[in-house]
This record gives sequence, structure tokens and C-alpha cells, in this order.
Amino acid sequence: MFDFGLRRKWLVLVLVGFSVAHLWRAVLAIQQAQFLGGLTASPSPWYIAVTSLLWALVFGICIVMVVRHVRFAPVAAILAGVLNQAHIWLDRLLFSRSTASMQTLGFAALLSAVFLIALCLPAALLKVKSMKDKG
Repeated sequence: MFDFGLRRKWLVLVLVGFSVAHLWRAVLAIQQAQFLGGLTASPSPWYIAVTSLLWALVFGICIVMVVRHVRFAPVAAILAGVLNQAHIWLDRLLFSRSTASMQTLGFAALLSAVFLIALCLPAALLKVKSMKDKG
């Protein structure tokens, strides 16, 4: 199907995309915090900024692991992706109070599925290939 190097590059590209997306989300949250000033928001823009930076760091660590050929990197990437989506959905359930969030539930579920497929497919292919190389 794909050669091993292409699988690794695909996984790195996906992880870079997710890391950059979280960095961008943090920047936007900081801008929002400055714009809102003393107004309260739920969740706080600072909460969004800090958690986004943490997720960018987590995906960055996964990138380093994949590039350095750490054996459990594909599993770590899948675990990071699943935990990231769990965090996003927990935030959505805890903090969402608008009717629009219920109306966009289907689209949010579709985005989560695309995210997990885009991450898990190359990670699983890397894991399967590395397991075959052992035997």
C-alpha cells in the first residue's frame, strides 16, 4: 500500500497540522481575552489558550517521537488523539450553553471522526509495519 517512509511522513504531517491548529487556537483565545477585557466568558479564553498550548505541546512531543523512531510513537499518537477528542467533547458538554452548539452537534461529530481517522490510520499502519518487521 504505502511504503514505511511515506506512512511516517503522513503521520508527522497530520501531527504537525494538529499542533499548529492548537497553537492558532491559543493565539485566537489570547486575542479574545484581550478584546473582552473584564467580560466573563465560559470557558475563559485563558483556559482555552492554556489547554490549546498544552495540546500543541503533546502533539509536538508525538512528532519528535515519530521522527526519532520511538517504538511506541504510533500508540502515543493515537492515545494523544483520543484524549484530545475526549477533552474537546467534555469541554463541549460542560461549557456549551447555546442552542447553536446542539445544532452543530452532527458536524462536530463528523470533524471528530475525520480527525481520528486522519490520525489513527497512519499511526496504525506504522504500528502494523513495525510489528511485522520484528517477526
